[in-house]
Amino acid sequence: MIEPVEPSLQTVRRIEYGLTSESVEAAKVLARLHPAGTDSFARADPEHFDLAGGSVVLMGPHLYVNGLFGAGLNGEASEADFIRLEQASKRHSVPAQVSLCSWADQSISSLAGSRGYRASRYRAVMCLPLRASDPTSQIHNTELAIDEVDHELLESFQTTVASAHSVTDPDRRVASDRFSEAMFHARGSSLFVAVEHDEAVATGSLTVSDGLAVLGGMATITSARRRGAQQQMIQHRLDRARLRGADLAITTVQPGSGSQRNLRRAGFHVVYTQIELTQGS
Repeated sequence: MIEPVEPSLQTVRRIEYGLTSESVEAAKVLARLHPAGTDSFARADPEHFDLAGGSVVLMGPHLYVNGLFGAGLNGEASEADFIRLEQASKRHSVPAQVSLCSWADQSISSLAGSRGYRASRYRAVMCLPLRASDPTSQIHNTELAIDEVDHELLESFQTTVASAHSVTDPDRRVASDRFSEAMFHARGSSLFVAVEHDEAVATGSLTVSDGLAVLGGMATITSARRRGAQQQMIQHRLDRARLRGADLAITTVQPGSGSQRNLRRAGFHVVYTQIELTQGS
């Protein structure tokens, strides 16, 4: 049995910076694929810049990643940092947000509170140490096939994600599709789709960099839930991560969710919590 990750500042920094670098890479790709002015949806180029020891990543409305990430792990934040974040967020027509790690310097929460930020979401950060010698996973559902997404499968991946999350608003669907497209083209990233009886039923993503494997994109259509698709998807990506030399797998989930239960079954443990602070929420 693999021992759980012992939280330390060094480990937390590695995780936070790994998650942030994945978002930065997606923003770079999105800006390249859909620069501002090419259509009515792309009103401003996604941007990123370093701030308070972390990074601000701004993709725009409905595009999932907007805010300050990984800050406060190498010192304090300042009033000027928050002003810069708020001005940049305004340019992108999104509320100013901070993803606050529970290990961050207290100056982040103090300044955020004084400037009207309030908790809007909680995320559990979960980890699993990986070893090359770990046995590969056994297939649970032989009728389920997991395929790595190529150009032909990208549309199927996008449709499955939209269906699983009940995305019907046109702007949100465009945003969802573009985020998936950005992850498809991002360096070190792979997308996967689970197919059962010729129907795409679940999705997942894997990004590996510097030995860190980030699992994301977990979604299952309503009719296929509780049949083990995500459990099999998790194990498939862990096998891929080991083959790519990763020594630590990480992900973030909503506390108490079905995804968290699946990850626990796969051996993941909660290492710390992130709180999303939104100005004016």
